[in-house]
Amino acid sequence: MTRASAPGATAGRSLIEAMDAAGRSTAPMMRWWWFGPDVVASELDRELTAMADAGIGGVEVAAVYPLTTTSPPFLGEQHRRALRFAAERAGELGLRFDLTLGSGWPYGGPHIDATVAARRLEWVELSVPAAGARTAIPVEPGDEPVAAFVVNEGDEPRRVPLDGGVVVLDPHASARRVRVAVSRLTGQQVKRASAGAEGPVLDHCSRDALERHLRAVGEPLVEAAGAANIHSVFCDSLEAFHADWTPALPEEFRTRRGYDLLDELWLLDEAGPRAERVRADRLRTLTELVEENFIAPLAQWADERGLRLRIQAYGEPPVSVSSYRHAHEFEGESWGWDRVTPSRWASSAASLHRRPVVSAETWTWVHSPSFRATPLDLVAEAHDHLLSGINQFVGHGWPYSPPDADGLGWFFYAAGCLDDRNPWWRAMPELTRYLSKLSWLMRQGRPFRQVALYLPTADAAFARTQDAGGIDLLRRCRAHIGDAVPAAIRAAGADFDLVDDTAMKGLDPSTYPVVVLPHVGTVDDDTAAWLRAAIASGADVVRVGGAVELGRALDPTGLGSELARRAPLGEPPAGVGVAVRETGGVRVHLIVNTTPRRLGWTLGAGRSLEVWHPASGTLLSRAGAAGTTRVVLEPFDAVVATTVSGASGSPTPGSPAPGSLERRAADTDADAGGPAVPTTTDRKLLDGHWTVAAGTGPARAIRLPHRWEEDAALRNHSGTAVYQRTIVLEHSACAVIDFGDGVDLGGIPWEASGPSFRAAYAPPIGEIAVVEVDGNEAGIAWRPPYRVDLGILSAGAHTLRVAVSNTAASALAADPHVEGRAREAARSWGERFVFQDLEIATADTSSGILTVPVLTLHRA
Repeated sequence: MTRASAPGATAGRSLIEAMDAAGRSTAPMMRWWWFGPDVVASELDRELTAMADAGIGGVEVAAVYPLTTTSPPFLGEQHRRALRFAAERAGELGLRFDLTLGSGWPYGGPHIDATVAARRLEWVELSVPAAGARTAIPVEPGDEPVAAFVVNEGDEPRRVPLDGGVVVLDPHASARRVRVAVSRLTGQQVKRASAGAEGPVLDHCSRDALERHLRAVGEPLVEAAGAANIHSVFCDSLEAFHADWTPALPEEFRTRRGYDLLDELWLLDEAGPRAERVRADRLRTLTELVEENFIAPLAQWADERGLRLRIQAYGEPPVSVSSYRHAHEFEGESWGWDRVTPSRWASSAASLHRRPVVSAETWTWVHSPSFRATPLDLVAEAHDHLLSGINQFVGHGWPYSPPDADGLGWFFYAAGCLDDRNPWWRAMPELTRYLSKLSWLMRQGRPFRQVALYLPTADAAFARTQDAGGIDLLRRCRAHIGDAVPAAIRAAGADFDLVDDTAMKGLDPSTYPVVVLPHVGTVDDDTAAWLRAAIASGADVVRVGGAVELGRALDPTGLGSELARRAPLGEPPAGVGVAVRETGGVRVHLIVNTTPRRLGWTLGAGRSLEVWHPASGTLLSRAGAAGTTRVVLEPFDAVVATTVSGASGSPTPGSPAPGSLERRAADTDADAGGPAVPTTTDRKLLDGHWTVAAGTGPARAIRLPHRWEEDAALRNHSGTAVYQRTIVLEHSACAVIDFGDGVDLGGIPWEASGPSFRAAYAPPIGEIAVVEVDGNEAGIAWRPPYRVDLGILSAGAHTLRVAVSNTAASALAADPHVEGRAREAARSWGERFVFQDLEIATADTSSGILTVPVLTLHRA
């Protein structure tokens, strides 16, 4: 009998077995911060080896601000040698090596002068003296007056000539109030720049600016590392704040839009349809210029060197979802699976342009400050990104730290700090292995998204600049759409792509069963025609608010109810998200509990339904005769359900009954028979006779629960403490130690500056427990359920050892060198960063064994 025809050898099993074999190519990567860049080869080697040992798949080198009073310069000889060593050593270890094409972010530096630096449009008000004909405009260095208008009460502003920096008026005219539009440098400097990399941010609409940057920075970086050693070059989110102008804009606007922008410039600050048209046309033109003068030529430059361009195409100046199409690899950022986020922006582009891999800068700000994040925080946020369509993690991040650094050493100013200085690091290989599997699984086939959520870019452009503060298209679209519509779609068990006008031009109108128009006030003729074609093809076009009268009107609640009736697995419980891939006739449903509560869900999808646990690769249940099965999701847990289109017939002989959660090994044919049913179950409360020892200190007797913060000897301990006791069994038995449930924190009694993610859950262990029996490791408890299978234990005495490791929060709070190091660096280099949230380093921490565990014994 072949494996394919063996009982239980289903399409779902084939995928799960292949997922279990996922290698390093789908493993999480790490952004690797080099401070200064002051690095040495021996420590680079140690850190790369530690990453490889932890199952990390690669690095993205990012040179940032100095942390010493003297630092080697960016692109100096030491920096170049270090890049070549790190790139080659990464290759030897099987790690991917990516390189940020610059220092800090956005691109820029000393090679960028006023002619190619980022610009914004500002207005200067003038009062012209009576009979005055020529009036000088007060300007600052780098200012370029572009248009002037005479303003009369009750009349439309009238454009008047400029002679360099002088307004020219008719000396006989009565008007004496003039508004002048000035192209002004934004003044933004590269954020978190290395030594010698300081300077203005470049103009992303200028090809000359990009070429200068590539000559000064891109070429030397790639040459230093060696193009053959690099997988991708990276561009972070643009973040050229308030960059809404470029010197070529008037001419480009006239060519592309067919009228003179300068004549209409005064309308940018006005209301009404004519003004909205000008603002929308300016936004569209800026988007095209960024694509044509920055993203596309940067990708071509990478192509010519055998490299790939990975980019976060959002921010300012305005880039759209469709702007991604010019790059090779698309990247997002930010959690929020039921909202419009940069991660959803990127994954929508990947879906529209058929890119199987889409990454996200993950764990930015996680459980701030640095060293507070736990493995549970990391997996919970990673699940959120997976629900947003992400299938490659780039962790934020791993800070280089010299071996002789005082205290905790060097780390980034903002969380997280995800390296082997974390006491819980023993759990990292298991975490990366799990995320590697899910990343592989969520790359198979194509995403199945039932809804196209239209991006109302024209409506978003209508907002007046002074009201919105710059032109960040993603931010404006998110504000216009709001949270209610995307939340209703996801709560119904459906998923969506963000679709803009550009994408629609090449998109089959029958692609999506449902198209949602969120508060849309206007669409152009091409988009209206596409929507009518979608309706003709059978799509359900739904408008939620707005003035466009296409399709039928529903509110978010009605939309959610409609989608829930079509949900492939049924409507999920609140807080459960579903992301689906289709591959070879199989639908793979990733089901995630995003809450700190245990939730149950009865799935209904027909007789082919199977539910698997991705961590262990075990089959949890199959649909019964009714085509349904029930699953129980632990807090922040995930399972995988597989279905086959058109499957029918009787249940597989011996398959589990509906609702069974019995776990069995995926590498056997155990599915052909039922699970062994225990005849006797004993539960022993392990409440006494424990000892604890930390470091070189002696073991001492304690009672559980045992919270270190309430123990004078361990109050400030960051590291590991070993708990030990003897257990005596009267009979041989299958034994499991269960540390119990955590606590739903609900509203978290903790605050951080910025969009910090934290799993709102107080676990029964702070934070991980490595369990041994008689000197043999049985497993690690680091996320719900906090249980470890001890295997079959014989009758008699056994030594139970539980090594608990917490976070480095206490060490961070006690480190006297952190703020002093920042002050010293600021004296030499200026203040380039401020450590964030240090004052809450130990807020709400609980370390140790925080419950009384239970030993469960099954005797056959």
